[in-house]
Amino acid sequence: NGASNIYILKVSNAGVVKWEKSYGNLKDDYARSCIQTLDGGFLITGSKTMKFDTNGDSVWSVPVNGVKCMQNADSTYTIGGITTDSPYEDLKLIKLDKNGSKIWEHKYGNKYTESGGYTTKTSDGGYAIVGRSSTPTYSYFQIRLVKTGPEGIAYGLAVPPSPIKQEQHFTIYPNPASDGYFNIQFNEPYTGSLQLYNMQMQLVKTINVKGEGVLRVDCEGLARGMYVVKGNKEIKNKIILN
Repeated sequence: NGASNIYILKVSNAGVVKWEKSYGNLKDDYARSCIQTLDGGFLITGSKTMKFDTNGDSVWSVPVNGVKCMQNADSTYTIGGITTDSPYEDLKLIKLDKNGSKIWEHKYGNKYTESGGYTTKTSDGGYAIVGRSSTPTYSYFQIRLVKTGPEGIAYGLAVPPSPIKQEQHFTIYPNPASDGYFNIQFNEPYTGSLQLYNMQMQLVKTINVKGEGVLRVDCEGLARGMYVVKGNKEIKNKIILN
């Protein structure tokens, strides 16, 4: 129908497909997190949250979008993600019962846009949710870390002392890069060279630039991890290689 669907498949230890299913409608659907549940079925969250039985058949579906899904010892579920029902996106946690009914929902943010929503359980029974928060001018972002108790009540917000500035001279995409290359798009004409450093600040590659608006950079053979792209006039940006 021209729209993307949620696709789920199960394979054996030998990689043989046991079954595969696709779910969707006229709108785009996507999945960001999948877990096996205590009853042997599966839970997926993304554009919506769906519960499947052991054969991949849908048990229930609720309009709760998320980035990370988790199951608790009492068979309830916790979904971490980003709100989409207000002018500014906020970090959020939602708890569902075993049938998908909402038990509680909490939002964490300010009047500026948040993004991220990556969530994990903590040893005290609570949760930690991390993302980034824009500033009034949108010129840079800050890391936002929220620690909550078991009921999703936030203990506080942790923000680094110095903002992570958003580089204005060029952008890098895709980032993270996983196909052996990445592109550098310049916001203004640039001629010269760029240097690619690993996190030990060892030079691993020199990139020559001759005024291209977009430059494709081959990174095949480089180790996975974070790198820094630097040029003259102290311009720099970061790239993650997967």
